[in-house]
Amino acid sequence: MDLKGKIDEVAITIQRLDRAFNFYFTGFEKKPPLKMYERLQREVKKLHDVADGIKSSADRYIVQMLLSRFSTYRIKWERGLRAIEDGRIKPGNDFFGGVTKDPAEMVEKGPDFDAIAEKGQALDDVEMRLADAAKRYVALARAHMGKIYDPESIKQMLETKIPEMRRKFGDDIEFEVYFDGDKVRVKPGAAKSAAKR
Repeated sequence: MDLKGKIDEVAITIQRLDRAFNFYFTGFEKKPPLKMYERLQREVKKLHDVADGIKSSADRYIVQMLLSRFSTYRIKWERGLRAIEDGRIKPGNDFFGGVTKDPAEMVEKGPDFDAIAEKGQALDDVEMRLADAAKRYVALARAHMGKIYDPESIKQMLETKIPEMRRKFGDDIEFEVYFDGDKVRVKPGAAKSAAKR
């Protein structure tokens, strides 16, 4: 077994599965990602089985941390599923204690880029454009379809496609957000400044 490759694969799958569960819990997806969860459990069990036999203490530590992380997420996911099965809560914006009190606040929600700049933190241009696209998506969905989404959920959904977009358009990506009469669409493409180079 390629241990480092397996560690990376499991870590990425945990992140993806957490996003998928969050989409389900907040009502963005209709079905829980149970098949993905079962596959991840099998992969984690394989890692657990080889953990004690790992000679490198650094690798053993990384595996133990990953197993611990999975255990924490597993508790969160299973509690959420049980709460829904027991009828204590329904998937939707209120699942994690409510996204916001006023739906209008959701359109404005997003990173405060001025505050980030004041602290001297670097921020990827694509991340800024992604956050802006998510806010535009939420505004258009509300205006044209009467649907309210959390910008952070939309941003997370788009982030999963960033590696594919970078391969296709390079590092400088822009997002066109529009309503096509049926749905709100996000169309990525090379930034105009990059396209002219």
